[in-house]
Amino acid sequence: MLTQPGATREATVFYGFTSFLQNIDAISQTLTSQEVVQYVRANRGQRATPESRTLHELFTEAKDFATEADLQPQIELCQQVLKPIVMLLRLADSDRPSASKIQYHKFEVQEKLKALTVPEPAPWAEGEYDWDEMLQEIVAIHRYRWDYGYTIVQGTGYLLDPEFVDMDQHQDEETMDAFTRFVEKTYPLPTTFAQGYIPTEDEKSAYDAARTKALGNRAAAETQLLEYKLKRGVFSRETVWENAKLISAADFWYLYGSGVKQLQLVGMRSTAQVA
Repeated sequence: MLTQPGATREATVFYGFTSFLQNIDAISQTLTSQEVVQYVRANRGQRATPESRTLHELFTEAKDFATEADLQPQIELCQQVLKPIVMLLRLADSDRPSASKIQYHKFEVQEKLKALTVPEPAPWAEGEYDWDEMLQEIVAIHRYRWDYGYTIVQGTGYLLDPEFVDMDQHQDEETMDAFTRFVEKTYPLPTTFAQGYIPTEDEKSAYDAARTKALGNRAAAETQLLEYKLKRGVFSRETVWENAKLISAADFWYLYGSGVKQLQLVGMRSTAQVA
């Protein structure tokens, strides 16, 4: 294979391969042209530095590579693997609020990778590579990157992004756990008194009131999720979902979340984050 999965920057390799394929005929013609061959013969012993290879050695390697019979299908297979990953990377590189889109697109990448099939005939010698083994390696690398890059912002944003409202996120334990944890961070409990400190009655009352309020806000945010997912109240209007296609997820919650105040804050915070 031309590149090892996960061994280098995927976007750089992808765009390099794309450029190479666009110019492969011109490159092959140039490397086999009489003028180039004559120049190499006349300067075959030249070196860029005393330690580098000769011009003839470099030319021979480049010509053999560019004129290899199965080069194009190898590159096309690499592009097939890299394209969905590069699309995800471009999304993550954006300075626009996109954290709520990441989890879905990571899942899409994983499914596309799993569905890859080796072209026929295979762009390598029979028995040289085990395709199933390579594919498992690629998927494992993607899953590892998914796991270490995952945040509760991504999970909560995905749950509350109107683009994905009709998906069954409630069946995904990871997403729902992210949501409850984000709700807890949005409505934190008051700090407990230091060990050994004896609070006054007013301090106790203030602490109890703050704790009760935080717990109430948490419970409200979690139950209000049903209003959103089941499209009740303001979320039952068709115009709401038509407008959701035209505005950002954070603006959606700013505009339509006033009827579910506690969830509105969670929605605005989670969907307004960049990746």
